[in-house]
Amino acid sequence: METLTKNNKNKDKKIEELKEENHSLKNTLEFWKDKFLRVMSLIKDKLFGKEKEREKYFDVSKDLYKKGIIKEDTFNELKDKYSFSKEHDDKRKDDFEIEI
Repeated sequence: METLTKNNKNKDKKIEELKEENHSLKNTLEFWKDKFLRVMSLIKDKLFGKEKEREKYFDVSKDLYKKGIIKEDTFNELKDKYSFSKEHDDKRKDDFEIEI
């Protein structure tokens, strides 16, 4: 009986340790998920920037995709923002030329 009680206490202790580790891992995952989402948001914002900056960030986006860091749907979203920005950049130049 004493051995059974000791085993139960050891298992309860192990369960508590695993719960703490699980909680810590969840916090770490949330931390890095937040950082990744912030990086993606930065890249999206930069894709609406000036031409030189936009080109650099689109190159980074392509590298992230080629290395399997971001999925195809994320890359396509970035590519769409890049194309939209580039298209509207060209229109702004045309508008500017018309106004002169």
